[in-house]
Amino acid sequence: MICPGVIKKGSTDAVSVKAIKVRLNDLLGTTLDVHNANFGDSTEKVVKDFQKKSQLIQDGVIGELTWERLFTVAEQSTVESKTLRLRALEIAKTQLHVRELTNKNDGKEVEAYLKSVNLPKGYPWCQSFMYWAFQKAASELKVTNPMPKTAGVLDCYYKAKNYRVSGLPQQGDQFIMDFGKGTGHTGFVVEVKGNSIVTCEGNTSADPTYAGEDREGNGVFMRLRGISSIKGFIRFV
Repeated sequence: MICPGVIKKGSTDAVSVKAIKVRLNDLLGTTLDVHNANFGDSTEKVVKDFQKKSQLIQDGVIGELTWERLFTVAEQSTVESKTLRLRALEIAKTQLHVRELTNKNDGKEVEAYLKSVNLPKGYPWCQSFMYWAFQKAASELKVTNPMPKTAGVLDCYYKAKNYRVSGLPQQGDQFIMDFGKGTGHTGFVVEVKGNSIVTCEGNTSADPTYAGEDREGNGVFMRLRGISSIKGFIRFV
């Protein structure tokens, strides 16, 4: 099914609202009234529950990403790609359940990401997460990991200049964001959707009210980001 546009509380698209309710009931075992075309508080709450389960931003709004998760058959089990960047992405996606222990850049998994670049807990870890995933993929495939061993997003970007690519990104590419004063954020490209990319990234947030939602969030989430917000892309083949 093609997304008809943004559907949210108060929407008057009766056909879409009913279809959403049917699908939510099927997936979550809820009892939304599928004969009622009203998108009210109860529907919004169930949508947020679905978004939380699907590692999406929990705003109760059915946009392209939530619609796709609702009406697309669940992905098959990990394919175990033989291409380094695709295998690294597959490994990264197995971490979507990860959350910091105390919201201070800590916890068993987070500390493992940081350890891969020789850092203890307490440091920002989006780039460490990338290196950890690529290192595991490279070890599995028995190849050299081309990603610079660094916890710095912009440091990685500058050191990996020979791997930078122009034009539209591809699945498994690394995106780089630059917030100035040496700060940045990074993650994987999962899919290109028009002028946006679906991402898988660490040290981010799925909560749009979180002050640091673009960087230094508390877990591994999938996001939807505008390509115009990205400084550049790196392709480690």
